[in-house]
Amino acid sequence: RGPLPLNDSLELLGGFGDTGNIFCWRDDLDRCISYLNKELRALGLPALYKDDGSGADTERGFNLLALVNGTCGLLNLYQSVSTKLGNMEAEEIRWSGELDSLRARQAKLKDQVEMCEREIAAVQAKEQQLQSKNQQLNDLLKGEKDEITALLDTLASRTAQHLHEMKRKEQELSRLKEKMSQLVTEKKDRRGTIEILNVLTRPDGKRSTWKTGKSLGK
Repeated sequence: RGPLPLNDSLELLGGFGDTGNIFCWRDDLDRCISYLNKELRALGLPALYKDDGSGADTERGFNLLALVNGTCGLLNLYQSVSTKLGNMEAEEIRWSGELDSLRARQAKLKDQVEMCEREIAAVQAKEQQLQSKNQQLNDLLKGEKDEITALLDTLASRTAQHLHEMKRKEQELSRLKEKMSQLVTEKKDRRGTIEILNVLTRPDGKRSTWKTGKSLGK
């Protein structure tokens, strides 16, 4: 039969344990030792055969002490690798937990960003509405100002016309007053003359009368 894979317990001899995991049988011992020798040398561990100094790659004399030391080295290597694997698994678990935490935090931040974007969009829309309304109010105010300016111009023009008309009427009134004063003065002068003439008497005690054509004819 061919060599089986080396199991975790490195059981080199049969007769105990699960036969499905047996690596070596009694009638196959030399070949298994030769296989182990190559594998140990490949791992940098001492060879299981004694070196005769010739430099030839020959298997001479089984070295039990090398087998024990190699087995111990393999166990130490296995324990070291197992420890490193355990640490790596623990680190992987820790990294996995941190990754899950980062993903959850990323999802939360993404939700916050989306919420902020929605709020910003709402604020921008509100700002645009306010700007549009402000523009409408400015246009309305400008229209009101223009209308007030036109009304003031009209009022100023009418006021100037009214003042001019009042001034003209005052001048006419002044002329009328002056004319009336002259008329009153002339009337008073005439009345005074008539009264003076009326108070003149004749020598016979009778009032004199106006000489008319009729009286002169007598």
